[in-house]
Amino acid sequence: MPKLQTGDGQSSADTSLDSPDGLDEYEGFDDKLPETRQLTDEMVTFLLRSRKEYDWKLCVSSSPSNYFRDKFSKSHSLAMQQLTQPDIDEYVNRRLLPNQAIQDARMIDQEAIETLISNLKTRAQGVFLWVVLVVEQLLITAQEDPHISVILCVFDSLPQDLNNLYNAIQEQTPSNIGIFEVIIFVYRLHGSRTQTGEEIWFNHLRKMNPWLAWQRLETIKKLLQKGAKIERYMKEILRAAVKDAPPNSVQARYVKLLLDLSGHSHILASFDEMRRKSFPEHEVGKVRKDGEFPDYQIDL
Repeated sequence: MPKLQTGDGQSSADTSLDSPDGLDEYEGFDDKLPETRQLTDEMVTFLLRSRKEYDWKLCVSSSPSNYFRDKFSKSHSLAMQQLTQPDIDEYVNRRLLPNQAIQDARMIDQEAIETLISNLKTRAQGVFLWVVLVVEQLLITAQEDPHISVILCVFDSLPQDLNNLYNAIQEQTPSNIGIFEVIIFVYRLHGSRTQTGEEIWFNHLRKMNPWLAWQRLETIKKLLQKGAKIERYMKEILRAAVKDAPPNSVQARYVKLLLDLSGHSHILASFDEMRRKSFPEHEVGKVRKDGEFPDYQIDL
């Protein structure tokens, strides 16, 4: 019975990303506390018995803990990070390195930025969502304060455990604003939806070009795949933004795309096609080629 080992942790309920996808994510399970394992013990016993009695071929996932290593010691196993690491490397290269603040920091201290990139890829341990969230925090930090020391300090402060990472990011945002909302609307970490006489998030959105919009939409897609939802109040913000944005501008197309996608019952099935219509690949590629990615050639 193949066993896919992942580094995923249980998602925080506050983020709406709480669908368990591993044996270690059953409620109350703690590898170090035997008294919390009853439900997991029952599930593992059922799986092993079914395999023996019915010769089923099963594929299950868990964290790489001693408990599951012992239970499935006679089964084949595979570390998920061996499969996901190439994709994580490419995502970091595409999403983080083109940022102008990161490029500027790299010119000042190339070794520090390359060490940051290497540590980011290694610390992920194959957990793609962890990388997505950490990269977003680094991009926001670079926009707020592009000093290398600040960027490195933020990275070092972010927990490696996915659950703790959610909590750490949530603590940095206003109490009434969720992580998914921050990513959609490009809020400042310590900002708010509005400020007297000014829509802060919309001012940030005006800085987007087609390549940056494409990358942000890729992050949004990853979170949607993990169960995040565009809530009703977010749709109201998007509707207001569509009216205020200059026709056919990047921000207009970005918010209209998200508004249109929110009306689809199968949002992920429509995502890539609708994104390509809003931001054609030749347009995105031209912006990237013209200066967003001077040191690397990666085709979209």
